[in-house]
Amino acid sequence: MTEPPIANASQYAAFPPPHPSEKTVRPHRNQATKWARYDSTHPGLRFNPVTSGTSSLSFLRTRPMKLRSDDRVILVGYRNRGLQYVAPAFEAPRRVVHTSFMQTMKHLSRTLCSTALAMIAMAVATALPMRADDDAKLYHDAAEIVQRWNWFITDIMVDEIRTPCNISRVYAYLDMAGYEAARPGFPNFRSFAGQVSGLASLPQPEAGKRYDWRVSMVAAFKVIGDELTFTAGRVDSMYDEDMSRFKSSGVAADVIERSRAFGESVAKRLMQRAKTDGYVKNTARARYVIPKGPGLWEPTPPDFGDPVDPFWNDVQPWVLKSASQIPINPPKPYSTKKGSVFYKQAMEVYTINKNLSDSEKLVASFWDCNPIHSFHHGHVMFTSRQISPAGHWINITKIACQKKGAGMMESLQAYAMVSISVADAFLSCWTEKYGIKDGGIRPVTYIRRYIDTAWLPEIQTPPFPEHSSGHSTISAAAGEMLTHLFGEMAFDDNTETYLQYRDGHMPVRSFPNFMTAAREAAMSRLWGGIHFRHSNESGTKNGIEIADYIWKNVHTRN
Repeated sequence: MTEPPIANASQYAAFPPPHPSEKTVRPHRNQATKWARYDSTHPGLRFNPVTSGTSSLSFLRTRPMKLRSDDRVILVGYRNRGLQYVAPAFEAPRRVVHTSFMQTMKHLSRTLCSTALAMIAMAVATALPMRADDDAKLYHDAAEIVQRWNWFITDIMVDEIRTPCNISRVYAYLDMAGYEAARPGFPNFRSFAGQVSGLASLPQPEAGKRYDWRVSMVAAFKVIGDELTFTAGRVDSMYDEDMSRFKSSGVAADVIERSRAFGESVAKRLMQRAKTDGYVKNTARARYVIPKGPGLWEPTPPDFGDPVDPFWNDVQPWVLKSASQIPINPPKPYSTKKGSVFYKQAMEVYTINKNLSDSEKLVASFWDCNPIHSFHHGHVMFTSRQISPAGHWINITKIACQKKGAGMMESLQAYAMVSISVADAFLSCWTEKYGIKDGGIRPVTYIRRYIDTAWLPEIQTPPFPEHSSGHSTISAAAGEMLTHLFGEMAFDDNTETYLQYRDGHMPVRSFPNFMTAAREAAMSRLWGGIHFRHSNESGTKNGIEIADYIWKNVHTRN
């Protein structure tokens, strides 16, 4: 290991003392200490005696590393003893520096010298953790920031009444931007660049410069929030609050500015992808012409609204090579004949909905997650605040991260992997919905036409084709990805307690693992009366296969 050269005090620039939260020990009453930064541009100079007043000294554990120009060092001197040494903050004292070493030894007894050095070495080696450990705790605790920003965007999505596919796109850009803005500070994590489509490279931080990766992450979140939501004022308030906390905690102004600029550059690079991913093109398309024919989707009661996101299959995939890469089991052959497979599956929906238990009704409502749900009272129609399927699973991701005790980077990894899985799952499912030639008809249309003209499902049918089930697909994709990330984890899902429903808050539901929750979400569509069983099963299979493909082809850890 390279030892610091004998140096003059001019080689050491002023450096802030340890943060008050760092554990410190009081040096010997005759020991003067000073924090400084080593400057390797002036080697070979003698170090003058330290004359500063006594202060608390943070001893840091031994770790073999080379001294660099931006390392923190401890300068220590014994008053009236003539002995000084220079020690990097990450290693025990190794060099005794004095204008005349032999003269110093004449002034000090051998016993006193060896005892003093031994005590100092022991304290430095064993007493307290190194600064990197303090950074590790800081970044571990910053997982709360990741979770708070995702829930903040969820709340915005609910208020803006976005469509399910649109919402999944926002989460994918948000969480990938946050991940990539912080990732350079954590060499064990790998970039998505080159692993997702349309993202060959990303900006890199300046070598040898100090960054606060929390600041970079929040700056990236702000850019995505500003660009992809309609409530920039709320995003600015959230951002200002976080930046104020960073400043008040002692983060240097130049570090904040450098970190902010880097985070913004990463997010802006992702926004370049967003502007060419097909979404903007879709918003400028002519009105979708609903095809007519037996078994095809028709607008459904109570609103008989236009189909949602009919051109979503043109949006660029994140990891899938194409929107139709993973085949989906086709719908059952359409038929109106009694006794046919299609008629029987419609009768199953009708019979089950006529005899729902209270627990089945609760499950149907718990997983409703229709962000464009409307209520009707006479001639008055109004919308309700409901979370989306993507938002529900983003919150389950938060629950998993909290239960696992995941740090900032582990949380960013989980959110990003779940988000792109959900986004590609929506893309695959929507390509099927608007691409099939028949079988897209909803149960409410079929049952009211051929079985019971007055029937309505337990929950409101959303305005897009039936096959395959979107909630089943994205729930399976999210559940499978979370299983890859965290294993078999029991958890309590409190997502729906956030919103009022009917007579009060939804209860918390407990699940032994993620896929049990995903399969319950799929089953809820049958109990809700908005999907056939086969559509739910096809969607679940599709979602699992998408998540498995992404897990196999995207590597976020070295």
